[in-house]
Formats: sequence, structure tokens, C-alpha cells
Amino acid sequence: MIVPDEVEFDTEQEYEVECILEHEKDQDGVLYYRVKWVGFDDPKDITWEPTEHLRSARATVNAYWQEQGTTPTA
Repeated sequence: MIVPDEVEFDTEQEYEVECILEHEKDQDGVLYYRVKWVGFDDPKDITWEPTEHLRSARATVNAYWQEQGTTPTA
């Protein structure tokens, strides 16, 4: 189970990650995570976020990769 972390963006408003649903790399090799946010239950509120937006959610990201049985570089 992924434990939520708080994430802070440049707007200074904090959002809490409920879970990471999947990941993808773009054509430039930048890793993105599909994120479900705490308190946002509408599927349209699920967003793709680059790793840099989830710096404060390291525990959640690490738990996601443990569940995947691999690492971000794999």
C-alpha cells in the first residue's frame, strides 16, 4: 500500500499524493507519473507529473517502484 505524502508546487499550495497509478517516459526520456491526489475523486483530476514535481513524495514514489518490482531506470 502506498502511503500518501505531501507535495509542494511553486504556487505554494500543497497537494497530497494518494497513489501513483502508472509511469511513462516521453520521447525525450523524461519520466512521468500518473498521480491520484487525495481529495480529488474525479478521474479528470488524475494528472501526469514529472519526477521533479514529486520530490516531497519520495516515500510514495519508492513504494510505487517496490510494488512494480523494478527501478525507475529499468
